[in-house]
Amino acid sequence: MAPKNKPPKRNVKEQKKNMENGTNKYKAFKIALLVLNLLVVFYSPFVRGLYFEAEQLPAEIFVLISFALFWVMKYLTKDKRFISTPMEYASLALMLIYLISVITSVSCRLAISEWLKYCMFFCIFFMITDLSKDIKTRIAVLWTVIGTAMGLSIIGLDSSSGGRLVDMLNNLFKSLHFPVEFFGLYVNGRIHSTIQYPNALAVYLLVSVLISLGLSMISEKLWQRIISGACSTVLSVTLLLTLSRGVLILVPFVLLMYIILIPRGYKLRTAMLGLNSAISAAVSLLVGYAVKSLDSHLWIRVLIGVLVYIALTILFEFLVSKVVDVSKLKLKIKPVFLLVPLAVVMVVLAILINTTEPLVLKSKSSDSKSGYSLQKSIQLEPNKEYRLEVDASANESNGENSVEVRITSKSKKDIMFNTGTRLQNVSMKNIENNEKVEIPFTVPEDSELIVIQFTNTSEKSEITLDNARIVSPKNNKTVKKLPLAYKFVSNSVMGRFSNLFQSKSFFARILFIQDGLKIFKDHWLLGAGGSGWSVLTFSYQSYLYWSTQAHSYIVQIAVETGIIG
Repeated sequence: MAPKNKPPKRNVKEQKKNMENGTNKYKAFKIALLVLNLLVVFYSPFVRGLYFEAEQLPAEIFVLISFALFWVMKYLTKDKRFISTPMEYASLALMLIYLISVITSVSCRLAISEWLKYCMFFCIFFMITDLSKDIKTRIAVLWTVIGTAMGLSIIGLDSSSGGRLVDMLNNLFKSLHFPVEFFGLYVNGRIHSTIQYPNALAVYLLVSVLISLGLSMISEKLWQRIISGACSTVLSVTLLLTLSRGVLILVPFVLLMYIILIPRGYKLRTAMLGLNSAISAAVSLLVGYAVKSLDSHLWIRVLIGVLVYIALTILFEFLVSKVVDVSKLKLKIKPVFLLVPLAVVMVVLAILINTTEPLVLKSKSSDSKSGYSLQKSIQLEPNKEYRLEVDASANESNGENSVEVRITSKSKKDIMFNTGTRLQNVSMKNIENNEKVEIPFTVPEDSELIVIQFTNTSEKSEITLDNARIVSPKNNKTVKKLPLAYKFVSNSVMGRFSNLFQSKSFFARILFIQDGLKIFKDHWLLGAGGSGWSVLTFSYQSYLYWSTQAHSYIVQIAVETGIIG
């Protein structure tokens, strides 16, 4: 039997060489396309996250032109690959479903606008995944995300400390006739940055922190780990200052899951780097309480946090180098030890929450526009009698002093619409030192929350309140203690994280979900099309409210694309 003819090895080598030459010939073209896509990734969060059509439409045109050039490049390089991964199939399917939902849409123009947005998302996602096949380009993509997050953090931190940089940038944009203006960056003590929504910003920053930890984990050189870790510290500080309750509650569990899912051998390093970031971010925020002169200098405190991170990282690397080569650090640890960083964080939080101090209410004539009133919310059992007790003192014994205590009950409807039923309104004058104030009240049947407001109505004197508690008049036992001030955490922060399930935000989101399910019931197959929620919500809402979004992505998708989506 005659042997089969085999092609000469020389011809095979020549074919490979020709393919490589063809690829290298258009390498600059590929890099240019990747850079164009990364520009969109970098730019979009700074123009309100492309949430509004004014910024969205130019970006869509830019991306679709890039997508056309992308296919020209694939034709020239004879690259026939299209989608292959489950995520690519899912993103393409979602884009097509939004196109189909245009047929049944309640607003054709808005539905087409939403479909174009998802076209843009798919194009960006597919182009970046196709163009970043090697580790270097993938790292470049990740650093672009971190760079964007750092820009958001710097602008957000600057806006919370005076906004000098923001003013300079706005003046620069105005002089160049550039249609961009930064505003709404810091509202009600929360950092919104240019995304203008603190919860969305918090999610973006959390993902960026995880990316920076991942880059620190795979970096071989110490200076690379220090840079990515320093970024994670700044991002963590900004994340905390968004005061996003949902995201901050999830942070410990997300980090724990992150450490569990990373490859074995890298868990110890990642856990230590994450703990370093948490410690340094906490130092940045708490050093102002220890050193009062730094309380109003946020940038100095952030710098101190970064220096703490660098010191901890160098110390960790030094200690490990005494045991094993750092470049080969792949120590194996038991899963139970992954709970140690979480336990440390929980202990620190418990200390911060339970370290209280007397409340000092400033006089109304003081230079500060706030600090003369405090509002505390608690849950009490309905249809029962209680008594509020608090120790009051006037800091100016010779001057006239007065304090007002108002007790209000709120039902679910009251919480939603900022109303309430007043139970007591007591005004006291000429308070002596450590005078015990007692105010009886009865909780109504429909009460969800009791709001107690202390107000210093004095013109000059400060009022100190301490040992506030709710007492049962039947047995004179303390039902609940009422912390009035915290040593290391502000009342505004603690107020956001108390009574989460009796907050306006919680009730509103439950209401949005319920009303969204009503819309879904009538448009269950193909949905109401893009922006269907904003068009139909007034016809289905249980109470009058103004919201263009369902504040639940699953409900939003269900309303707009039906069961298929």
